[in-house]
Amino acid sequence: MKHALSALILLTGWHTIAAQDSKVLAERLRNGDGQAGIQLAKQGAKAVPALVSVLKDGESKTRGQAAYALALIGPAAKDAVAELVRALNDEEPSLRAQAAFALGKIGPEAGPAVVKTLAKGDAKISVAAARALAGMRGPVKGAAAPLLAALRKEQMPQNQTAFIDALGVQGPSAAEAVPILVELANEGRAPKVHIVVALGNIGAGAKEGVPYLVDLLKKKEPGPVTLHAVQALGQIGVRHPDIATALLELMKQGNQPRMVILESLSKAGAVTKETLPAISQGMRDRDPTVRLYSARLVGSVEPNDPSVVSIVIESLQEKDPKVRLLAAEVLQSVQPGDAAVVDALRTAVRDTDVNVRKAAALALAKFKKK
Repeated sequence: MKHALSALILLTGWHTIAAQDSKVLAERLRNGDGQAGIQLAKQGAKAVPALVSVLKDGESKTRGQAAYALALIGPAAKDAVAELVRALNDEEPSLRAQAAFALGKIGPEAGPAVVKTLAKGDAKISVAAARALAGMRGPVKGAAAPLLAALRKEQMPQNQTAFIDALGVQGPSAAEAVPILVELANEGRAPKVHIVVALGNIGAGAKEGVPYLVDLLKKKEPGPVTLHAVQALGQIGVRHPDIATALLELMKQGNQPRMVILESLSKAGAVTKETLPAISQGMRDRDPTVRLYSARLVGSVEPNDPSVVSIVIESLQEKDPKVRLLAAEVLQSVQPGDAAVVDALRTAVRDTDVNVRKAAALALAKFKKK
């Protein structure tokens, strides 16, 4: 009993000291010591009240530092949402930016309050709210409509980018934004790369944007735009007669990563008997990962292709365990009817790498079920 009482007293005393430390650190932060904010962030949720107090009545710079500390705490700082949303209304641009950053790091729990602020339609606040939503890295219910409304009104490219990025984060719920995104891109009124990335993030809801993305591939846009267009087509994942043609032509040119192109071909349902000759070029690539991925695609249509058999057997004997693992994983979905493949898997179940052994065993079990 005495031990339990002592432990309780110690615990109570520790919490009292921690609370005092939070107040001391908050006061230091108020007086301009930015490192105090970092130290408060290390305390996690228990430091949130102290940081909120600085956010409420500190000087502009220290309020920004308090918001940054709340961002470091992340989702555990959810009790600061109301004060951070109020900071989105501040006249100081840097404080609005820090508040938006913090709300984004807190995540979806901050979403409803940010959407409510966005829906008010104030241009200055809307941009900060959009940046907060973009930082949440996941959709927020009801966000797509006010984001699109704000984008329609906005004329400044740097502000349009905030709304475009946030719309992309909303996924398929932002499908209604696709026509205006394509229109903005065609008119050159907004950064093209942000639009392409947003279309990819909207995913299946962006099927109306596929012709635009295919056209980008044909035009051989400079910089990262083409690569992002390839990735976006894979993310959207819809069948379109021109996707295979555009992607295969890009693969022939050899100036974009084959792996990304192959993945997009697969996700867009463009792996057919007609496209196999071009896809099979990847099985001659110097990169073993590209060779195996190409073999997987070819094997999905022609599992007994001699090149597929050869590549998976050779890859199961590679020095790099990651390559051996990938080869075993390929054989979980592609099962050539060649006895040499089964023999290679029987050897692989005794591999020195435990992950390779497990993957090979799973593949071997699937062969036995055939």
